[in-house]
Amino acid sequence: MPKNEFTAEKSAGTVKKLFSGTAVLTLSAILTKLTGLVYKVPLIALVGTEGMAYFLAANHIYILLFVISTAGLPVAVAVMVAGAVARGEYDAVRRVYRTAAALFGTVGIAATTFMAAGAGLISRLVGIPQAIWCIIAIAPAVALACVAGALRGYFQGHQIMVHTAVSQMIEAFGKLVFGLAGAYLVRKAGADTPFVAAGAIAGITLGVGMSALYLAVVKVAFDRRYYAGASDVCGDRICKTQRSASGIQPANPRTQGSVIGLLLRLALPVTLSSAIISLGGVIDTALIPKSLMECGFSQSRAYTLFSCYGNMAIPLFSLTPALVSPIAMTLVPLVSSARGRGDETAESEAVSTAIRLTLALALPASLGLAMLSEPILCLIFASDTSAALMAAPLLSILALSIVPACLITATNAILQAQGRAESTIVSMLCGTAVKLASELILVRRPDVNIFGAPLSTLLCDIVVVAVNIYMIVRCSQAPRGFWRPIITMGICAVVAVGGAGIVWFLTPLGHMADSAVIPAVVLAAAVYAVLMLVCRVIRPEELLRKGSKNDGETTENRLSSEP
Repeated sequence: MPKNEFTAEKSAGTVKKLFSGTAVLTLSAILTKLTGLVYKVPLIALVGTEGMAYFLAANHIYILLFVISTAGLPVAVAVMVAGAVARGEYDAVRRVYRTAAALFGTVGIAATTFMAAGAGLISRLVGIPQAIWCIIAIAPAVALACVAGALRGYFQGHQIMVHTAVSQMIEAFGKLVFGLAGAYLVRKAGADTPFVAAGAIAGITLGVGMSALYLAVVKVAFDRRYYAGASDVCGDRICKTQRSASGIQPANPRTQGSVIGLLLRLALPVTLSSAIISLGGVIDTALIPKSLMECGFSQSRAYTLFSCYGNMAIPLFSLTPALVSPIAMTLVPLVSSARGRGDETAESEAVSTAIRLTLALALPASLGLAMLSEPILCLIFASDTSAALMAAPLLSILALSIVPACLITATNAILQAQGRAESTIVSMLCGTAVKLASELILVRRPDVNIFGAPLSTLLCDIVVVAVNIYMIVRCSQAPRGFWRPIITMGICAVVAVGGAGIVWFLTPLGHMADSAVIPAVVLAAAVYAVLMLVCRVIRPEELLRKGSKNDGETTENRLSSEP
């Protein structure tokens, strides 16, 4: 086969693997987020809008400690496992996982202990002392999440995304069932609102535990099936065959100490940058209610406005970045594997396709939520229409942040996959400083009040993505023809979403029940998909064309093909 044809085949295979891995995780993200919305609707009815402020405060603390304990773990494990698999060093795969599980399991237990023992102090520091029982109820989830994170990174390093997807759905389903059951039983027992919120948030702990248990079981089955004949360290016939075919020279076996050092070096920048993002939620918890009360709002009104923002507007805003996360999760091991093979073409194809997919999702979502926030929220939270109406203008402003927020996810993944994760710390620090300063100024203004929260988020995200893009452009060659597909996607999104908006606002559809917004959204999605295919922004052959035999081979194929 001519060299250029072989390169094209390998590129197609790389793009196809990115699409397939992303598709599995995206489906999981959609189901997980929909489950989360289904969970929130009856939960608000059980706990109350004000009581959900306690839930939200504890959840923000949990997310911060969760991120500190686990954010960099799946990425670091995935990168190291992907590199070891690409080199055929299968014993190194086991060593990486065992070391990571022991290291981060210890960190998780320490974080859980800190969160449970310091619940009273933490709740007072964030200004919502009623959240103490919620913090105690969710504390064990941090240690369980560390176990799940190590296992997810293990499978992602093998470029097997289905187990991560299934575990996420199990976690969401467990949160739904156990959270609603806990809130209902505690409410039925006649307990006060803080205890009802604690019963609800305990569902997160049980959901994470179920997810970790599932991953542990499937890992045992996976190892028994595919690693039964690959136990020697870089000396068995499998390893020799792999290195002979790939031209990769054997690497020196690493000691446990060096594995820990490399894990920390890879995980720490990701952890710090992610922790800075999560710190934004803690900043919101500490500043927004207090600033609103300084504006003249009562404590009950301040908690209600904060809850409308955090429990209604934020989940809808976060849906699209969550759909982009699978792209980043698939991109990191794919680029790491390409680098392990020395395949620059595959790396470039993966990065450019990831950016294209990110913008393809973000642009129409931003326009759609900005235009149709009120009917969408009133449809979802029909049990509390007054709160939904308060949250709608907040969501319209937040919708403007969707594109930069999604680009943050994608550019962070690019920098992490290229070994420059420390750059994300700089961008996140800059963004957080802007968020803190703008929120302090805006929310305290009576004429701005709660609207300062989404505005500060917008300013923060713009700063972060601008710094990330600067870092990427400064250290990498700018891709050719980069702006043409972006402009094309923007036009497609304006035509599709604008058409749906015209249908909604200028026809009887907009005067019907809130459920009438569904056909408007479906129409916009259908028109957008057709326009994207017609304009060849997303090409059908990328989804259907097979790559070369070597490139398309998975870990499962390689191991099962050996006698």
